[in-house]
Amino acid sequence: MAGDMVNHFQVQFLAIQETMVKKVSQPILNSIWKNQPFQYVQVGSTGRSGGLLSIWREDVFTLLNQWSNRYWIASLLRYIPNQKVLFIIIVYDPQHEQDKNFVWNQIITMANLWSSPICVLGDFNSVCKEEERFRENIHPAELINFNNFILSANLIDQPLSNDEFTWEGPEGKQSCIDRILWSSMDHDGWNAFVLMKKLWSLKGELRLWKNQQFYFSKNIMNQCEAEIKQIKDLYKIRNITPSESILLVNCKNKKKQLVIRDEAKKRLHSHITWLKLGDKNTRFFSFNFTCQPAIKFN
Repeated sequence: MAGDMVNHFQVQFLAIQETMVKKVSQPILNSIWKNQPFQYVQVGSTGRSGGLLSIWREDVFTLLNQWSNRYWIASLLRYIPNQKVLFIIIVYDPQHEQDKNFVWNQIITMANLWSSPICVLGDFNSVCKEEERFRENIHPAELINFNNFILSANLIDQPLSNDEFTWEGPEGKQSCIDRILWSSMDHDGWNAFVLMKKLWSLKGELRLWKNQQFYFSKNIMNQCEAEIKQIKDLYKIRNITPSESILLVNCKNKKKQLVIRDEAKKRLHSHITWLKLGDKNTRFFSFNFTCQPAIKFN
């Protein structure tokens, strides 16, 4: 199946997340590129969860270095046709928000340390927008954290060309948790100039969206506080009606949600500031890589 798709689409690099095995068997690896030399790096699953595989044609890419841990494989490759160096990271993010933030901080560090073009792809277990989840609960902190990760790593979200959702679950649940993030490949020529203009426009749109969201949340907060005060003032002179009681509870819950979102945003901004500024030891003690040699088969 995988071999047929690789041959049909002339795939030269293949990234697989959630292999769900400790080790992908040699017959399966050989079936991907039947008569072509290839190299690969894999990370085994934990039980039936996780597992990563990066595999590429040896006559197209040369492996310069690689690092990996449970949640990602980072490969520094030279693209033989034009001798350009590429940094490709495949990801299978954990479920919990705190663990995801830890993994994203590692990727941000790698992205900011390397000057080579970077591609980060895989299952991020997060979405950028509310409409990317269907029939699923979503916390505002998830959107804030994931979008700030993309911006802090200086990456661009590459839109998918086919399906709106990449994952389907029970009870009709759907989400777009798989995506490709990339950095600019070149910095010269007319195409780069167009890309630069688009990025500047995107930056302006993001700033406008951020300001709109701030004032929108602030207006809702002021409205909730005004309604709560009005109902409490009424309670001093008479008993409140059932509908007024329900409105009071709803306003208090909405205010609580806004406060939680504002606190999450402030915590995130403090972390981002530390990541950007760092200290004298940041580059030396950011995190440890676990190195594994690539395996080659002819």
